[in-house]
Amino acid sequence: MLFVFEAFIDLFSFITLYQLDENWHTYNYIALGGLNLEALKKCVEDYPHIKKIYICTDNDINSSDGKNHGQDFAKKAQKLFQVKYKTEIITPKLKDWNEILKQRSQSYGK
Repeated sequence: MLFVFEAFIDLFSFITLYQLDENWHTYNYIALGGLNLEALKKCVEDYPHIKKIYICTDNDINSSDGKNHGQDFAKKAQKLFQVKYKTEIITPKLKDWNEILKQRSQSYGK
C-alpha cells in the first residue's frame, strides 16, 4: 500500500490521526512536495511491490482561483494508475489533513 500526500505535514498529520491499524508502520508513504506526478510515477516504478495506491491530496475547496487542485490531481493520478494498481482517493473533510489534526487538537483542549 502506498499513501500519497502533497506535503510532509499532511503525511505526518494523517498518520497521527488514523494510525489505520497495528501494521500502519509497514505501509509506504510519500510526500510529493506539491502535486508532482513524476515523483509518484518514479516511486511506484522503484517499488514494484506496491499494488494499491491511496491518493490523499488536499481538498482545495476555497482556493483563490476556484480550482480544487489537490482533488483534480487525485482524479488525474487515479485515472493514470488504475490501469495497473488498485487506487482510491481519500479526501480530507477540511482543506488538508493538518487542518483536521489542528481542529481535533483544539477541541481536546476545551
